[in-house]
Amino acid sequence: MNGDDVILMYGMVMFAPFEAGIQTYNRTQTSNIHTHQLIEGRPYQQFINEGADEIVLKVVLLPYFFNRDGDLPHLDYGRTQLYLYLESGTSHYLIYGYGRSLGIYLLAKITEDVTKFFPSGQGREEIVNMTLLFKRQRP
Repeated sequence: MNGDDVILMYGMVMFAPFEAGIQTYNRTQTSNIHTHQLIEGRPYQQFINEGADEIVLKVVLLPYFFNRDGDLPHLDYGRTQLYLYLESGTSHYLIYGYGRSLGIYLLAKITEDVTKFFPSGQGREEIVNMTLLFKRQRP
C-alpha cells in the first residue's frame, strides 16, 4: 500500500480502498446550548461551547485483500492494533485523505461481526464487518 491509496488513518492503522473498505462514514457534531427562561417572553438560547463530536465508521475486512496466499497477517495486525487502542484508552490523530487532520480522537467502541463460510469447493473465507466509534478529545 502506498500513501496515495489511504482514505483514513488512525494511529498506525490505515484504511485503504482495497484493504479495508469503508462502507459508511457518519460524523455527528453538536453544540452545548443553554436555555434561559424569561418572564413574559420567549426563552433565550445561548451558545455555551462545542459539544460532542463523534465519528462512526463501518468497515468490511476481506482476507484476500491482505495476502494473496490466503494468510491473514495484515488482517490480524489491523484488528489487534485497533483492540490495543481501545483497551489502552490512548488518543490518536484521525487523518483523512492526503493529510487533513480531523482532530485527536479516542476509539470508544468496536462492534465486530465475523462471517465464515465455505464457498463451492474452496477453503474457508472469513469476512469481518466492524463498526468503530471514535469520540473527539478536547485539549
